[in-house]
Amino acid sequence: MEYSLKSISEDVAVKLELDREKRKDDLAKLPVDEIKNKLAGLNAHRRELERKQAGLKLLIVIFIFVACAYAYARNSYISSAISHFDQCLAICSPYLSQEERIKLLAQYASVASKNDYQVLINSINKIAETNELKLPLFIIL
Repeated sequence: MEYSLKSISEDVAVKLELDREKRKDDLAKLPVDEIKNKLAGLNAHRRELERKQAGLKLLIVIFIFVACAYAYARNSYISSAISHFDQCLAICSPYLSQEERIKLLAQYASVASKNDYQVLINSINKIAETNELKLPLFIIL
């Protein structure tokens, strides 16, 4: 095996080549049984490394799957909440003044948590009860 002078110095290349030749000579002097044992040990070590690598890959895949499942569930929930609000507002719109509608939309735009959304929906529910309207159900988790 030749080493490029660009990658390592000539002294290091010579030393590596001498070490390789020495290992080759030492290996040639070993009995066949010892060579087989060393080979078996190296193969066992290789299989152990491959098993650990496969386990690490599995953990990464599981982590990515869980992250994607969480993002999907979160986005689905948010989308359902948006649709629910739109439905409720559409049902109550004939009974709202333009000013009340703008206030509800402003409150909707400032929703930052489950509690904020619950307060908004409670406001719309009061309007619906006053006008004897039936709103769709949405369970806020």
